[in-house]
Amino acid sequence: MVATLNIKSGKQLLRVFAENKKLPMFIPKLPPSSLRVFIQEVGIADSAELIAYSTLDQFVAVIDESVWSSPRPGSPERFVPEEFLDWIELILELGDEFTSDRLSAMDEDLLVTALSYNLEVANLNLRVVDASEDRQAGQLDAVSGMDSEIVILIDEFELKPVYDDEWPVIEPALFALRSNHPELFPLKVL
Repeated sequence: MVATLNIKSGKQLLRVFAENKKLPMFIPKLPPSSLRVFIQEVGIADSAELIAYSTLDQFVAVIDESVWSSPRPGSPERFVPEEFLDWIELILELGDEFTSDRLSAMDEDLLVTALSYNLEVANLNLRVVDASEDRQAGQLDAVSGMDSEIVILIDEFELKPVYDDEWPVIEPALFALRSNHPELFPLKVL
């Protein structure tokens, strides 16, 4: 006889699975498409435990599928930056090392595409500024075209968020990636 569960929500489903001691062994065996369906049912924000047990390959496949959307069948897919930020928020909950491992495993084109929606980057070695001119505060921003009040310098790069309210998600992810995978940071991200 097969037991039937009366589950009405994704959160209930997650609780049932979380109570099962075999969850850590079960999740890595799921095909990425099944894991994605499970996460859609539960919701990204509540899926930290599922992602914690997922493999790198599963995560990469799930996020790659998740951040592209087609408004209607047959239409070209478009990148959904808000979905990417939701994923970054989720993996940040699991720690810097976890975050950097997941980001470094992602396809470079996807990572650059995702960050380009949220960051403006200037290479300070390539910026041409006439040093003989007296510049007032704020004019350098006009030269770089970046208007945000938030500026972070990493190596020779000046990073500014496109939207200041998304910076609390992007900044820790960038620093996690740089701290744990310094060999990848300038090449992979910028």
